[in-house]
Amino acid sequence: MASDQLSVVTFMKMPLSAVVIVSLCQASLARQERKWDVDRLCGRIDQVQKIPDQKFANTFSERRRGLRGLAMALFERRGGRPCCKDMVALETTKTGKDGRFEFKTKDPGDFWLMTNWNAKQYKIAIVIKQPKDSSAMCSKQGIDLDDSGNAYWWVTITVD
Repeated sequence: MASDQLSVVTFMKMPLSAVVIVSLCQASLARQERKWDVDRLCGRIDQVQKIPDQKFANTFSERRRGLRGLAMALFERRGGRPCCKDMVALETTKTGKDGRFEFKTKDPGDFWLMTNWNAKQYKIAIVIKQPKDSSAMCSKQGIDLDDSGNAYWWVTITVD
């Protein structure tokens, strides 16, 4: 009887170890620098709140609101140098109605986009590409900020 109980306990430890390893790997990947390629640095910043569905596990709906009056700064990004201490902003802007923003810079290159919201600092690596008849529309792209301190670039693509 004791050996049966031992095997059950051992079986239960195995899946838990696998879950911990997967969680640690995901956390490690989340910390890696992600560079977003854009043709034009404009769009909308939204706060996104995920609301768990009461009926279905692992299902969420989203509540969004544009973040008005949010200060944003653009810095040049140079090989491996972290943002943004001891750096001078190339350009700054504030979000307007419904969280809309636009930086005027048209120069291609590697940049840091930084903002502070909800007591968290967001530093986003951006690559502005040389636009070739850019079809980027400011109303169809932007940044989502969540309460956990994550930022996500989004683009709406329409397929005819």
